[in-house]
Amino acid sequence: MQTPALIRQQSRLVLLLAMVAGYVDGYGLIAFSTYLSFMSGNTTQTGANLGRANLPLALPSAVAIAFFLLGIFIGTLRSTINRPNRPDQKTLAAVSALLIFACIGLWLHALAMIAPLPSIALIAFAMGLMNTTFSRIGNEQVSLTFVTGTLNKIGGHLAMVVKREPLANPDGPWDTHRSRAILLTTVWASFLTGAVLAGFATQRLAEWTLLPPAAILLAAAGTGWILQKQSR
Repeated sequence: MQTPALIRQQSRLVLLLAMVAGYVDGYGLIAFSTYLSFMSGNTTQTGANLGRANLPLALPSAVAIAFFLLGIFIGTLRSTINRPNRPDQKTLAAVSALLIFACIGLWLHALAMIAPLPSIALIAFAMGLMNTTFSRIGNEQVSLTFVTGTLNKIGGHLAMVVKREPLANPDGPWDTHRSRAILLTTVWASFLTGAVLAGFATQRLAEWTLLPPAAILLAAAGTGWILQKQSR
């Protein structure tokens, strides 16, 4: 059974990462008309454009899907090799570096030197990696990018509140369907907040819009390393 302090620590990290995912996804939609962390939307876009035999429009979303899947694959390998269900500071730092490289690629694209597809691939790969860095808060599984699943869980917990059903496998007496519905609502709201911030930043930072989330992830990784050393 996990302590409330540990649950709060896990919650803060998940909310931060969900906001980053929403920010990056919002930027991708504005800059490329392609989702960079929400693969359900990309699957629909790819299929619809293939159905219209429009391969150029289908390519960006298809590339994003392929590289997001690759990021999930490599991130999951790392999480099983290292410490499952605990944030991996090296992975967070790697995601930060990938976002910085993507910014450089977008700057080169703005200079008409390369196409944007490599940046789409890098960012989607980074989001796949990030999605594996943390998978649960206590006993509640969470997804940083699968918003539909989060909303589905919120609705399910609220239904159990109305039915007054007890929560199976709670983390403590304070852990209820109501508290989990509230927690997941904050995860959804963090993703939405990130998208709002992306809409604001894209107009001002252009191809450097991804620098703020890169800095946030690097700071999160650094904080994790410091906390690890202090706990030894």
